Amino acid sequence: MKVGIDLGTTNSALAWIDEREAEDRDFPPVHVFETPQLIAAGRIEARRTLPSFLFLEEGQPVGVGTSAPCSRA
Repeated sequence: MKVGIDLGTTNSALAWIDEREAEDRDFPPVHVFETPQLIAAGRIEARRTLPSFLFLEEGQPVGVGTSAPCSRA
């Protein structure tokens, strides 16, 4: 298995190629790992990219992913 990781400044992603599927092909299928993440209060969905940031608001539960729209300096 070959794995590719994109650690971007805004989003990160993980993909892989199964070498068994690569046999006799010029371009084997690329599989993208979908990461389960909190996207709204009480709602978790798998997404192809994971935000490269974490927003922590004092006195509030931890929010990650698209539920963390901004950060404070």
